[in-house]
Amino acid sequence: MIDMAIVKLKKLINKVENKKAIDDMVNALGIKIIIEDANEVIYGSKEQAEGTNKYEVSINGEVIGCVTGDENSKCIASILNSFSVSEYEKKRLANETLEKYKEINMFYNVSEKIALTTGTSNVAKIVINEAIKNLNITFASIVLVNEETQDLETICQVHKSISLENGKLQFNLNINPEFIKDIMSKKTGEIINNVNEIKDIISDNHMLNSIICTPILAKGKAIGIMLLGNDKAYEYTASDLKIINSLAYQAGIAIEGTKLYEQLRENFFDTIQILVGIIEMRENSKTEHSKRVLNYSLNIAREMGMSKIDMVKLKLAVMLHDIGNVVLNDEILNKRGKYTDDEYEIVKKHSEIGAVMLNKIDQLKEIIPSIKAHHEWYDGTGYPDGLKGEEIPLFARIIAVADAFEAMTINRPYREALNLYFAAEELSKNKGIQFDPEIVDIFFKIYKDKKLEEIQTYV
Repeated sequence: MIDMAIVKLKKLINKVENKKAIDDMVNALGIKIIIEDANEVIYGSKEQAEGTNKYEVSINGEVIGCVTGDENSKCIASILNSFSVSEYEKKRLANETLEKYKEINMFYNVSEKIALTTGTSNVAKIVINEAIKNLNITFASIVLVNEETQDLETICQVHKSISLENGKLQFNLNINPEFIKDIMSKKTGEIINNVNEIKDIISDNHMLNSIICTPILAKGKAIGIMLLGNDKAYEYTASDLKIINSLAYQAGIAIEGTKLYEQLRENFFDTIQILVGIIEMRENSKTEHSKRVLNYSLNIAREMGMSKIDMVKLKLAVMLHDIGNVVLNDEILNKRGKYTDDEYEIVKKHSEIGAVMLNKIDQLKEIIPSIKAHHEWYDGTGYPDGLKGEEIPLFARIIAVADAFEAMTINRPYREALNLYFAAEELSKNKGIQFDPEIVDIFFKIYKDKKLEEIQTYV
């Protein structure tokens, strides 16, 4: 059925070129007519009309008006039919073009946002938020299969008008697992325009009237479903399902990609942890040392309002800041007592060596300056480059405070651990000399009035 709002006969006749064509035809035929739409006379007058023959003006069988007059009036009706069909087709094509543009724009937005996103739940949120924004739906949900347990897990649910509580909807939409498994096994979507007519799909308190459900595929395997619906009666079409299938396809690729990324990331950090273990074995130190330095550094960064991405980079810098020590011989590395001048010059090379060792790893290039500079002093008297103040990378300035405090408060081969208050006093005395004053102040703010045991474990 045509949407009557698409073509109005009155607007069509009021177009200058159409009005002139009708006037010319009426004059050529020497007839008097009236033209009516559904509500009123829009051309001529009833008093002047000659004849009572009525000829309908229609589009695809839908009447939008009529022409009244003698038999010659049929020609006018025929012209109006042609005008109406032409106008309808132009508007239909314009609407289709607009809808296609909206679809393309939606898919572009999804792709662009997904490319900047990690995490399965974040990908799910992007996809269903775009769906709710662009389609006639009030509810959307993504359910995935847990690879380990094979249980179905709702990753994300969004409702247009129901608020979230702790990130979750305040009502439960319990989808029948058998229905989900059936969709996944068939690997095809399904439209149900009256949920109440089909039992055992959704729990009684679901509130939805019409739904579209389609599988999410990754490498040809169904890994879950995307379910969209409307609280009110709505007739979803094959065109709607096609769009939902495309969104689900994008979701599947992105979810598979983010899982691969998370696995690679986990493997990457496992490898880093192995390198840290090697450093600690060479130094005959316990893993708690590096963990505490990391803990101090991340607490400082968090207090400074550092972003999560930068905190991950800082974490890597902390874990690897002493990687250059692996090339030092055991005699120097674990020497008891003071280094000779020659030995100290060798030890000082470890920050530069570490930077060179890591230079071939693309993922670490951003933190290499911090690894090289973690022994620079705020007053410019440190090594290897004599950097001063904010010339020293921020991560290096944070590591300097965290590492120095940790080094002072644990036993070393050449001395016993220092008293907590003495270590704090050393930090304070060296503000603006060895350490960035702001970072020392932040450190004291975090750990004020805490005992050593609390300081070492506080997160």
